[in-house]
Amino acid sequence: MRPFLCPVPDCGKAFYRQSHLEVHSWSHSTTKPLGCNICHKGFVTSQQLLRHRASHHELTCPHGCVDKFPSQQELCDHMLLTHLLNNVADSHKNDTWDDLFCKEDECTGYPQYDSSLSLFRHYDDFHEMVPESLFTHFVESPGGRRVSEP
Repeated sequence: MRPFLCPVPDCGKAFYRQSHLEVHSWSHSTTKPLGCNICHKGFVTSQQLLRHRASHHELTCPHGCVDKFPSQQELCDHMLLTHLLNNVADSHKNDTWDDLFCKEDECTGYPQYDSSLSLFRHYDDFHEMVPESLFTHFVESPGGRRVSEP
């Protein structure tokens, strides 16, 4: 006989341990005590959170590397060490990049880029720097990571 019964009407679950009943009680709540720091989905146990992170969040390098990265920070570190030719500059702090236009004066009037990866490469190749805000936008934007270019 399982001595620890769930008090929620019509649930009927019973447990051998009080701690298992406590974990189960979260299933009746909309509040979850643990959250994924990437997608913010909630979980009851650390085991559930770890399983979610391992199977759900794998970021790929837009340059075609075979490596997978469990966090945006690890993808950033990889790109900085492996692919970025020039420095990340502390410029264009207040600019937004959703429009996919180069913000440099000498590029005014040029057409919009087709992806954040193209814009990122343009800055790295032609301006010999990448604005920090563009780098952040590129890494955090799903479109920036999924674009496949030669």
